[in-house]
Amino acid sequence: MKVLISGGGTGGHVTPAISLAQSIEKKYPNTEFLFVGTENGLEKRVVPTYGYPIQYLSVQGIKGKNLFSRLKALFLLIIAFFKALKLLVKFRPDFIYGVGGYASAPCILAGFVLRKPIFLLEQNTVPGITNRFLQIFCKKIFISFDHSKRFFNPQKTILSGTPLKEEFYLHLRKAKEEQSKSSPKNEKTIFILGGSQGAKPINDIIKKIMLDIDFDHTVYNWIHQTGSRQFIEMKNFYQEHGINNVKCFDFLNNLSHYFAMSDLIITRAGAATIFEIIAAQKPSILIPFPQAADDHQTLNAKSLSNIEAGILLPQDRMTVDVLGHHIKEVLNEETLSNKLKTNLAQIYTKEPASIIIENSLP
Repeated sequence: MKVLISGGGTGGHVTPAISLAQSIEKKYPNTEFLFVGTENGLEKRVVPTYGYPIQYLSVQGIKGKNLFSRLKALFLLIIAFFKALKLLVKFRPDFIYGVGGYASAPCILAGFVLRKPIFLLEQNTVPGITNRFLQIFCKKIFISFDHSKRFFNPQKTILSGTPLKEEFYLHLRKAKEEQSKSSPKNEKTIFILGGSQGAKPINDIIKKIMLDIDFDHTVYNWIHQTGSRQFIEMKNFYQEHGINNVKCFDFLNNLSHYFAMSDLIITRAGAATIFEIIAAQKPSILIPFPQAADDHQTLNAKSLSNIEAGILLPQDRMTVDVLGHHIKEVLNEETLSNKLKTNLAQIYTKEPASIIIENSLP
């Protein structure tokens, strides 16, 4: 069996793509894969590390662009379509999955011309313009949030959740086994991440938190994914102020390991992150990216905060006092922490990739 997975750009698209491939490969070991993305997207950095072949198309978005940029994007799309057509004829996929992002469009259109079975994955509450357009060419659409149903043909739509990487579940299971054998720890671990590219507003407020809030640094341990743009700045900040209880990284492939060992997660609210929190059953403070298309990250975060399974903190309300209060509240009040975990446990059921495979592959 041959499977082509197209799309990418950010971790929210790349993570489900790799996760789906891993799950398909586990059930169908002889499957051959081909990923198609762009050279500017995160997929170029991540996909090869998992051993999957990848090809690149040159495409760009049209939303919010001027007339010249839209015409250029259309021209690139036409060229990318013919390149995708050539790739598909050569690879001869049995199934095609689009995971979102502009790179998925040429392959989905080429697959439709070649009469290939096509399936879409929509991770966010409010679908992107690409998937809204491509839905007419596919057999089924797998959504992560019930809110997304209103944007798609209900006869094609299946609520699956966002697939997570196989190692995420493995690390979680291993961590739970280790925790059950060890005595309760007094130390608390806080994991900060601003999505795959980092988040300057979160990084900046964390600097102030470290200096202004009276934390006991022998009790709190911090893990900070800063993003590549601010990595050196944040690393130097911690060193200059003698803050030694922080492990600082620009980017982490093995997020599952850090989710598993954390007592609190401070993060943006991309769809993949939401489902990692659900699977890990970890308390979280969700700070949505306010410029996300259609404010979908706020809607993602509300899927947890509305049922008291996470704490929503809008960026414009994020101050040292407010964020510091939430951190102390979660880590020092066992009742709140347990409530968040209990409510997370009630919404996590079947692994999303299994639902997708059962409803798309033979």
